[in-house]
Amino acid sequence: MRRLRSSADDGHARLVASSLRLPDSTSRRTLLTRTAVGFLRSVSRHIVAASLRGLGVLDYISRDERRPLPSIVNRLTAFLATSSGSFDRSNQSTLIAALGFNGLTFRILSGRPSRDGSARQLLEDIAELPVILRPAGAKWLINQERLNQDLPHAIYEALVLDGPAGLGGDLLDLVILQVQRVAPGLPEKHATDILKKLWSLASVPLDPYDSRSRRPAASAAIVNLAANRPEVEMQLAEMCKSLSGTKRADALDLLARSVRSKGAESAGSFVDVSSRLSLTRQEFERFADVADSSRRTAPALSTIGSGRRTHSWTGFVATGVRLVAIVLPAPALVITAISEFRRSDWEWLKHVPLAAMPLEGAIAIVALIATINVFTVQLSTQRLPGSVSRVAGQPWQLAGAYAAALSLLFATVYTPSPTPKTWACLQAILLLMSVGWMAGAMTRIFHRTDPAEACKSYVDRYIRAWIRASTKFGATQWRGARLWKDIESLPFTGTGTRHMMGHDVMQIHAPTRGMLMPSRRRARKILSNDIFADGGYIQFGSSFGLLVSAGDTTAYVRPPASRRLPVALANDLRRWLKPAEAGAIEDVSTQAVTLASLALTSAGGGDIRLGEAIAEQASRIVADHILRARSERARLRRKYNQDDDARFDATRADLYPLSPVLRDILSLIVSATKNADEGVGKAADVLFNRCLAASGPEEQTPMMFVSILAGADIRQYKVERLTTWLRRAGVTALSLGQRDAFGLVVGKLREMAREPAFELLSVRSLAALGAACVRLDPQQFGTAWSSISDWASTTTDSVEPVRLAMQVGAAGLESGSFAVAFSCAESIVDQGSLPVLQKLTDLDHVFGEATAAQLMDADLGHVPTDALERFRDYAAML
Repeated sequence: MRRLRSSADDGHARLVASSLRLPDSTSRRTLLTRTAVGFLRSVSRHIVAASLRGLGVLDYISRDERRPLPSIVNRLTAFLATSSGSFDRSNQSTLIAALGFNGLTFRILSGRPSRDGSARQLLEDIAELPVILRPAGAKWLINQERLNQDLPHAIYEALVLDGPAGLGGDLLDLVILQVQRVAPGLPEKHATDILKKLWSLASVPLDPYDSRSRRPAASAAIVNLAANRPEVEMQLAEMCKSLSGTKRADALDLLARSVRSKGAESAGSFVDVSSRLSLTRQEFERFADVADSSRRTAPALSTIGSGRRTHSWTGFVATGVRLVAIVLPAPALVITAISEFRRSDWEWLKHVPLAAMPLEGAIAIVALIATINVFTVQLSTQRLPGSVSRVAGQPWQLAGAYAAALSLLFATVYTPSPTPKTWACLQAILLLMSVGWMAGAMTRIFHRTDPAEACKSYVDRYIRAWIRASTKFGATQWRGARLWKDIESLPFTGTGTRHMMGHDVMQIHAPTRGMLMPSRRRARKILSNDIFADGGYIQFGSSFGLLVSAGDTTAYVRPPASRRLPVALANDLRRWLKPAEAGAIEDVSTQAVTLASLALTSAGGGDIRLGEAIAEQASRIVADHILRARSERARLRRKYNQDDDARFDATRADLYPLSPVLRDILSLIVSATKNADEGVGKAADVLFNRCLAASGPEEQTPMMFVSILAGADIRQYKVERLTTWLRRAGVTALSLGQRDAFGLVVGKLREMAREPAFELLSVRSLAALGAACVRLDPQQFGTAWSSISDWASTTTDSVEPVRLAMQVGAAGLESGSFAVAFSCAESIVDQGSLPVLQKLTDLDHVFGEATAAQLMDADLGHVPTDALERFRDYAAML
């Protein structure tokens, strides 16, 4: 039994150790190994390259392109070339095939242009190359500008005059690939004749067991030909009318693919082609689905980069140099005078009348500067927060005035005997320096009487310290997320807010306020205890990397059924889970909230421009904090994921601990704008927009905002402001690929639409988000459209549902999301609201509808009126 328990404990310890690996030593060992291997590889490549030059193998190849080398020489040459770095190792087989073949291969691999030979001859030569070399030959042929005039006619002769049967398989494949290149330069008759030949290949039933089928290549060639030649597209549309069954469906798919490949011109082409076809409702739906732009490319989700380092060490050095240049001259002048006073009694100074400075005068100068300092600080404190007022009342010039005045006081107290004439000159210079620096300080203080200027000076002085705190916080977030992932994988640990109770459950409370960031090394030791191997359980009440208050429960520990929790283990757990000091990051949050509160208060007092200016400084703190924390997380991911790709390949998708700075600012925005006037709303807009712009996928800003807003009474907010914020949060969620957050935004807008005062702007915001989906993430369109349809089924208004469907459908049609346009048009037709749509888009109303859509940030393209009229014409076809 003891042996079994010992083996079970060893297995438990190995499980904990494998989950909580320490990356530092491993990374260092791996880095040293990789460095050594890279150095040896570089040396070996230089040696092999020198051997190649010494053997003259490459010279032998280049002297005679037509002479094939023996097989053993081929392989040796290919091995040496790839080892020397002249060719990629993955291309070694290609190089062997090229060395064993005569003629054109050396020009293809070296990229040399062709000097002679017609386009047809080059096509036949490339078709005779080994299979592994044909792709390189086809790419090489595209870059031969000499063939631009001859190649279209050669393709026409090959496909139309010789025919597919007369070309042979390899040459036919190469000719079909060149159709896209020659399509713009073909005469109209040649283009239509080529279409007929290609259709004979593309309409052949697809045999899944035929690996040499030309149907896919011919279909792609037809798509490219129709996309580049309008007359071919029209002929293909006429051909669709005469076909039936599967061939009609195949031709419609090829026509839809050609429309899809036109990019910005696809919207007009889609409506034009649809008007020429006599399609059923099912064919309309399929045609729109195949032509949809989402099939052309995946949605490109834009992520906001981590940004460069916003403040480098040069700013710190510049501040130090400025301070030294202000403070150092006066004491240096006194020290120089003391060391040289016996030899510096110049004769010309005896004729200059200089008054000696009494001790009382020097003391008065120091007292005057101190009085001005105290007075200006007190004056600033009445209008500004304490931390800002200290910076506003103590410019750098004041330090120079203090240094000069104290130097003057020292020069007055210490007077050498006999007193040289230069001493009075020194006192006069120090007096002028004191008065000059004091005047400069006063000018600077008066310049900072504007609170916006005072706040800017305050942020400029302390932004580097806040950035250092943000960098450390980013590292803490990364380590917290990584440790959290490791501990969650253990079977005897859990997370959640469930309050565990029981006479055998021990609760661990935070003794002080701070950040919960346990040590990984101590985690391995504590969690390897046999208590947890025998059935003990620990639940963490708060995520690692989050701030906890004194008295918060950080963990619940339940020992096995028949054992007691050892006192030593309980003490180790308390020490392990003791919060770390988080004063630096809390100071960043405090200062950002202080400036944001001052901005909102100033705007509420009537000075809107002042409030916006102060809000810009507060948003600087938040934006720099987010960017620096994200940069540090990215740096740590790059550093450690090199060794842990197998275990941490999805680190980018980790949910990092939320930022207290961002949380506090968003909470302030939500709470301070209740029943607020327009001025407060404008200042809050500056803060909110900057938070969204600086955030990335890891900050979860849209979800955080909706969560904070969930507990608020929406009736206390202005309709325009709240719907605008939610609309911007939804667009940000789409841009960052946060689909859960987008669902929360849509749900909140649908909930607000139940309030009569919020109904109209809420559903119009939903329509704007639906229009944004078709450009950013088409897969999320159903989320917004289902909420719009749900509202439309309950409303008694007959015009507004048509207006919303019209805006979303026009946006989808303009962006190439034809499936969305079909859904919107189908909903209007099924409701019998086509006359309403025609009235909204007539000459008297279309400009107003376009303006209304633009006011709600619905993107209808460069000419919104044309987009609305085009959608009306498309809906009329159904």
